[in-house]
Parts: sequence; C-alpha cells; structure tokens
Amino acid sequence: MRFVTLLCLVLIILIGSCAKLQEQKHRDFCETGFSLLFYKDNHFCVSNDYYKKNKIRMPLGYWDAIKIAKKNGWSLPDKDMVNFIWSKSDCKLDPIPMKPGSKMVSFKYIKRHNDMIEEQLQGRRCKLIAGHKKDVISGGDDYVTIYGWHRKNGRPIQPVYSGHEANYYDYSHGIRFIYRLET
Repeated sequence: MRFVTLLCLVLIILIGSCAKLQEQKHRDFCETGFSLLFYKDNHFCVSNDYYKKNKIRMPLGYWDAIKIAKKNGWSLPDKDMVNFIWSKSDCKLDPIPMKPGSKMVSFKYIKRHNDMIEEQLQGRRCKLIAGHKKDVISGGDDYVTIYGWHRKNGRPIQPVYSGHEANYYDYSHGIRFIYRLET
C-alpha cells in the first residue's frame, strides 16, 4: 500500500512539473508584447495592448485588421474573449469617450485619445491593459463588429454592434490580436 501511495505522489509531482514546463514553454513562445492566458482549455497569446503604429494606438478597418492577423497567424477575439481579457488585465483603464462627429476618424482625434490614455497610465508598466478601447471582434465580413470599452465595474459601454461598413474605424476602436497555442 505504501508503494502505491508513494508512486501516486511521484506521479502527481511529475504531472504538476510537466504542466509547469508546458506553461513555461507556452510563455516563452508568446512574443514580446503578448501575454499568456489560459482560456476555455487552451493557451492563448494575447497582445498586451491594442495595435500601435509609431507608438500610437491606431484603429483599423476590419479587413486591414484581418490582413495583418492572417499574415502573422493571429486572429481577433470574440465577445467572450474580450470579457475574459478585461477580467485578467492588471491595468483596467477608464473609457474616455470623446465628442462624436466627423472628426472622430481624424489623426488628430486618434492622437489626442492616445495621449489621454497615456495620461491615465501615468507611466505604469502593465502586462495587460484593457478598458480603454472598443474591441474590433471577429464577426462580420461586410461590417466591422465592435464590443467593449469596459467601465471599472466590468460593464461594457459598447454592446456587440455591427452597424459600420467593414472599412470604417474611429478613435475609439482598438485592434487586439490573439493566437492560440497548440498544446
């Protein structure tokens, strides 16, 4: 009986060690700028923040986002993944809605919103940032689908919405890339 108990303990330790090694392997595989999350029985690398160009969070139309994603073997999150990412983020920022209008798509508006996000961060180094943009999520082909902009209480300002044409974007849209790791 003692031998069986000892054997069981050894197996538990080995299995636990294997799981830790597997997680470390996945963590090492996530590129710089990505965080490892375990979601629905899979490991995912999730971009720490939204797509940036020249250090500015830049919105993209749906097809431009898909093009970048496919080129790199990534995808866009779905609604449930967006909620999960928000729940796991170590920096939950307040949404910063700006006055709606025709200038929402201008670089000046996009840059100003980015500056406001940076002010909110106050130089903090975060592993995973959420709440500061509406996520462009997987969904439509002819329309961009957005969701999120979570408040501190976890409730999103933006329900799932597919009312803009696929090439539309404005300052509030964020592109967060993910990729599923093979186990």
